[in-house]
Amino acid sequence: MGSLNQARVRSVAYQTLLAAALILAVWYLIANVVENLGQRRIASGFGFLAREAGFEIGETTFLSYDAADTYLRALAVGFLNTFHRSGAAIA
Repeated sequence: MGSLNQARVRSVAYQTLLAAALILAVWYLIANVVENLGQRRIASGFGFLAREAGFEIGETTFLSYDAADTYLRALAVGFLNTFHRSGAAIA
């Protein structure tokens, strides 16, 4: 039973070390990305969805779309066009 107990302790120790290494690696990558984006003044997030897109979409089936609409509306129109076309292809 002594060797079985030692194997369990060793297994838990290896798993703990691996989890700690993964947490440190993820922390390093996130900190590095945040620092580099800040230095280059690059905004991240979803704030751009409320801005004017400034481009036309050739075919809009369910929603009307204009170049003055937002990126969010352009994304919605794109998804609906995709669902419409894929539904027609499946049928």
